[in-house]
Formats: sequence, C-alpha cells, structure tokens
Amino acid sequence: MKKNSLTQQLLNRHQLKALSERQDALQQWFGSEVGQTFLGEQQRMLNDQLETLFGYHLMQLSVLPDICLYDNSRAQHSFSIELVPSAASTGAVIAHEAHLPIENDALDIAIVHHLLDFSPSPHELLKEVQRVTRPGGHILIMGFNPLGALGAMSFFGNLSGHAFWNNRLLSARRLADWLTLLDLSVQQVNYGYYRLPIKTHLLRGVSSRLEQLLQKRQPSLGAGFYSLLAKNEYAALTPHKPRWHKQRPMMLSPSPYSPSKSSKTIH
Repeated sequence: MKKNSLTQQLLNRHQLKALSERQDALQQWFGSEVGQTFLGEQQRMLNDQLETLFGYHLMQLSVLPDICLYDNSRAQHSFSIELVPSAASTGAVIAHEAHLPIENDALDIAIVHHLLDFSPSPHELLKEVQRVTRPGGHILIMGFNPLGALGAMSFFGNLSGHAFWNNRLLSARRLADWLTLLDLSVQQVNYGYYRLPIKTHLLRGVSSRLEQLLQKRQPSLGAGFYSLLAKNEYAALTPHKPRWHKQRPMMLSPSPYSPSKSSKTIH
C-alpha cells in the first residue's frame, strides 16, 4: 500500500541531511531580525558563563562558521573548528564532527553551539567532544528547546521540508541522560529567549510581557533555547611504576599498567 505524502514526511522527519546542505538556510535564519535577537541573548548568557571558567585551551564548534562566541573567555588560547567549509573560512581548522584533530584531554573548555540540533550523529559528536576535553574540563552546550515556541515551529516546519527545520531537537533533560553515560555531570542549566519568534508589531507587546514574566524564573516551558554546562568527571588513571626490590629476585615480571582513555586514529 502506497503511503500518503503526510505519512512519508512524518517518517522522514528524523532523517537529517548533511550539515552542508542546510548551511544557507541556517545562515539566513540566524541573520534575520529574529535570529539576531536570539543570538544576542545567547551571547549575553555565554559571556556570564565564560567569566567563571578558567583554563588554557578553548574550542568552539558551531553551526555558524563565521561567528565567534568566546570573546569574553579568560582562556589564553581560543580557536574555532568548522565542520562545513565556507567563504569566510580563511585560516580556520576544518574537520569532521566524529574526527576532531585534537589529542585526548587537550581542552579546558569546549563550546558546542546548536550542532546537536542538526548533527546526523549527535552521539558520536558528544563522544568526540568528551574525548578531547580534559578531566575536570567543562563543556558548554547550547540548543533549541523543544518545549518552547521554536520547538513547536520546528515540529511543524519539518513537515514543510524547509532545510532549517530539518533538525532533531533534544530537551536538556534528555541530553543530561546522554552526558551521564559519558562521565559528564551537569553543573548548570539556563534557559533564555521567552519571546514569540515573530515580526508582527501587534503581538510584540504580548511577547514582551510574557518574556518579563518568565525571564526571572527561567522555566523550561516556553524558552527558546537552553544553555547546559557539563563537567568532565572522567578520572584519568596514571600508570604505576613497578617496585624494584633491593635484592634481585629470580624472575621479574613488569607490573601491568592501568588502563587509560583510548585514543582514536584520525584519518
């Protein structure tokens, strides 16, 4: 029996296209009036969070190749890795999300900006970010909140076939469950953008009053995005040196080394 078009769209809504196929749509939305206001609120929240994080190396991963979110960071060395080449990629490091060209435990801070919303393999991306973050390091994840107005628009927009709405939104609670499996503990979850994502002047007054009501309490319901701060609790094990006795034994066998975090081969 042939499936009707609506049924087929519902079945295909979780089949994400490559990020490169949606780059133009992402740039267009974030460059719009609504998108710029959205980004501005995210940047203010990030600035406050980065002031409390210390370290030497900071990495940014974002769906937007020409954005810099870490200007307020105290890290001595900050850089961005792009997953999709662009015209503005001069001198930038470009990599695949499942194969970051960074050694194990090298980073103090990692920013993941909306990539989990649009990644075809979010689990692999999280594993890779955890691999390159040192024990005790922090990961800041920003994503669209499925329990807000943008989340509802995403659900119905996915049916339209528009590239921007071709995403898979995770709630902060579900993301926290994923992080626990990777020895990442959630330190803080903040919510923002309680406005209605509209341009109509008639409804802006209603949106403004709603924002003032919810901004102080920061409930998950109604927020446009969340910002989740996680800490890498992975305990790196140090190899133990064999103990040598003063009297030479008949036979010496080297002590086994403790297992350490496995490194992945970058192709």
